[in-house]
Amino acid sequence: MLARSDAATTPTGQAAVQHLGWLHVQLDELTTIPATPARLLYLAHEVDDLRDYLRTHADVTPTLTTLLAPLAELHAALVDAIYRIPEG
Repeated sequence: MLARSDAATTPTGQAAVQHLGWLHVQLDELTTIPATPARLLYLAHEVDDLRDYLRTHADVTPTLTTLLAPLAELHAALVDAIYRIPEG
């Protein structure tokens, strides 16, 4: 559904939607693969890269901006989760 919205009508939007789909799969895998600090840090870095990518392109639609606004919260949650994993 997201891929058919106006969020994906620009090259930047298409790339962002594709990256968001990949990120969704990676986050979903956290339900079956143990979360390690390194894996969470990698995902937080990917979220940050996507946010930077969107900040540097002028063709980001208002719909895409709205849809991806929660990325800051996701990044913060991933970083916070790193510190909640018990050392072992």
